[in-house]
Amino acid sequence: MKNFLEALLLFAIASGLGSRSKGCHRRWVDAIAYTILCFPPACCCKLKAKRSQVNMEKYIPLIARAFLAAIFLKSGFDKITGFSGTQQFMASKGLPLTALLLVAAIILELAGGLSILLGYKARWGAIALIIFMIPATLIFHTDFADRMQVIAFMKNLAIIGGLLMVYYIGSGPISLDEQMVSKRSD
Repeated sequence: MKNFLEALLLFAIASGLGSRSKGCHRRWVDAIAYTILCFPPACCCKLKAKRSQVNMEKYIPLIARAFLAAIFLKSGFDKITGFSGTQQFMASKGLPLTALLLVAAIILELAGGLSILLGYKARWGAIALIIFMIPATLIFHTDFADRMQVIAFMKNLAIIGGLLMVYYIGSGPISLDEQMVSKRSD
């Protein structure tokens, strides 16, 4: 790694990257690309490091599912503990049958969140949460004059994007779905 950094520094000095002349940013990109190609870090060349990286990659979908599920599980439990306050908030937005809609929201958030967290029928859980998220976003987060509502709207779009990834890719190797498939094949 030391040789890599030295080579990067030497190339940067030799090519005059400290100057503020036109094209300075392009030369930085060229210098970094040249140095990486000619002097790759030692960790990139070791097969052992690649094997451990592959072994660690199987945990990424599990971690991603846990992060994604956390917001739904917390929100579902918060709706249970603050049922009347949430019901009043929903009524203030003009929703009818707030008790019924609130119970449905709690069930969808908890069941969908657990489905994604455990990786059990995660694709179905993702679809259920997407179906929940679209109207919730459009009803509660479209006051674009309020900066916090814009942030909440964009956050919900990002969450929907994560749910679409779960739907497309599935739950990953560390999941109940994968364990059920491997038991069937045994």
